[in-house]
Amino acid sequence: MKKLLYTLLAVTIIFSSCEEDTPSPAANNNSNTVTELEGTWVGYEVINPSTEWTFIFTGDQMDVTPDPLTLDWYLCDFSINTSINPKQIDMITTDCGVSSYIGYLAKGIYTIQSSASDTILTFSACEPGNTDRPSSIPDTNVLARTMILTKQ
Repeated sequence: MKKLLYTLLAVTIIFSSCEEDTPSPAANNNSNTVTELEGTWVGYEVINPSTEWTFIFTGDQMDVTPDPLTLDWYLCDFSINTSINPKQIDMITTDCGVSSYIGYLAKGIYTIQSSASDTILTFSACEPGNTDRPSSIPDTNVLARTMILTKQ
């Protein structure tokens, strides 16, 4: 009986002193992160208002789709910096209608204005791979696309 108690005590001590392994990448996944962009936004590009755009932000991922569907669709992982004005967004293209953009960073800025009836996202970004970031909306010093989107 004594031997069994010593064995149980030794096993308890061994397991209680073990450290947890480094978490798997999935355990560090930020996809549960909710940002102020969370949700579905629909609108248009300033230079081409005839095409409707849908931006869906879920956690740290965004899905951008034009209607009618063209090669201009994007799936991205993103991060934001809300401590400056305008706020910044960095997007890494994970899938896209233009395969040469996959894996490249696109830098952008955005503002959000809320009223009693609408919440408007004004979004401006350079193409993936371009090292520029717009500094204002509009910014005529860089080649950027600007979207006006309404929260759905």
